[in-house]
Formats: sequence, structure tokens, C-alpha cells
Amino acid sequence: MKPFLCFLCKLFLYFLSCTERIISSSLANILDKMLKINPRHRFQSAAEVMTAVNESRITTPPTEPTTIIDKQFKIFIDKKLKTLQPLLIKSVFLIFPIIVGVIGVNSYLQPPINVVEYAKSGIKFKYPKNWQETPVIDKLTRIVPKNTISSSLTPEFFITIDELFHSETLADYTQFSIRQIEALGQNAKIIKSGQIQLGETQGYQVVYEGRDNIHKVNFQEMQVWIVNDKKAYILTYRAENKSYPEFAKTVEDTIIKSFRLEKSTSEKPTSPIW
Repeated sequence: MKPFLCFLCKLFLYFLSCTERIISSSLANILDKMLKINPRHRFQSAAEVMTAVNESRITTPPTEPTTIIDKQFKIFIDKKLKTLQPLLIKSVFLIFPIIVGVIGVNSYLQPPINVVEYAKSGIKFKYPKNWQETPVIDKLTRIVPKNTISSSLTPEFFITIDELFHSETLADYTQFSIRQIEALGQNAKIIKSGQIQLGETQGYQVVYEGRDNIHKVNFQEMQVWIVNDKKAYILTYRAENKSYPEFAKTVEDTIIKSFRLEKSTSEKPTSPIW
């Protein structure tokens, strides 16, 4: 966010206060979050903004406006504002749409993420160019952010394949996998659980908190799995609690949602022989 936009926002808040409109601390916090410099720290959708506004209405008790200037100065200001008030009110309704419009355009014009395509072992997905593959033995592939320094758990994304003894539905495998997470006991707490669409394939997503007893840290893990031809493909993103939010959106929107299974030769349509 450019400094000019921050200036416009402060000017807008000043105009509201000058025209005797009361801004609660909760509304101020919501506006502050909307104008965070890092897009990841802002609200990610209009629904999140509405939820925050509705919660502030419930949790914020009505309060009397506080005065930060002495009475004499306030009387002087009030006299001066009598002539400027119509202009200030018009300015509010002119500046606010400009701020909203510029913020919206700025969000849509964010530079696209440079990606690399992974296409091996019958799967395809894309990952950011500032991530890299690392050697791994027990996983199909593993990628981590470049130049990431971690004293304990390095943020990582990896894919494993679970060979099934017989054909299972997504619902069957989901029930089994959730039981496995719940079996970890008090060390595991499911935060999010529900279906997810990966192209033409239906999958299931679970996000849970856990405890790494080796590194003595709490972590969050996102797992997405799909079932195909007696195989379950498990896509996992794991990071320490404090690092998890930094890469979660990139992993979900860029890596996981680009995941595809390559069709085998027998599944590909062939040209008719005349």
C-alpha cells in the first residue's frame, strides 16, 4: 500500500471525527486490517469483513466519545467548522469511494506468482519459483521455501501415496484418515474439515494442530487427499504454528489447487481407425 493511500485513509477518519461521527475502536481495527501493507495480513474476502463488522456490533458496548482537546479549543474548532462542515461532508463521500476503488484495483493488480510445473510419476502441480525440491526417500516429492531459516520445523509441502488393498471410496478413506488423526489424542485438534475440488477430482481437506515431541514445538498441518485406482494421494503442508500462516494461502491456492493426475495411455481418447 502506498503512503498516499494511508494519508487518504487518515484524512477520511479525520473528516468523520470532525463531523461528529463516532468511530468505535472495533471499526478502527477493521479499517486498519483492511489497509495492512502485506496483502496476507488483510481480510481475504468480503465475507470476512462482514463477519468482523457483525462481531463488533455484538461485542462492542456503546461508549461515550472521548475528548482529546480541551473545551476552549473545541469551541474554537466548532466555530470554524460551522462554515466548513458542508464541504467536509462532501469530501467524505468523495474520498471514501476513491480509497475503496484504489484498494480494489491494487488487489487485482498484484503481480502474478512465478511458478514452476512439476510433472513426474503421473502427477502434475505448480509451485512458486522461490520454492525448491529437496531430496527425500519416503515421499513422492518434497518442496520447501528457499532461504527459509528455521530453528525447528522447516515449512514443507510433500506428497505421499498410500497403496490400498481394495477399492475404497473417498468417504471410506476420509473416515479412516480422520480416525488416525484423532488417535493422536490430546496432541491433535482438528481446526478445519471438508470437501475440496481439485480440477475434476473430488478430494477432502483437513487442517489440524499437533505437537512435535522431537523439536518440542506446536505445528499446524493441512492434508488433502484424493482416491484413485486403489491409491490415495495425500498432499501435506506442515509448519510450526508461527510460520504456518505465512505460506498457507500460497500452498492452497497455487500448489494444491493446481494438482492433477495425468491420464494413463489407456484412458486417453484414441482416433478412430477407418
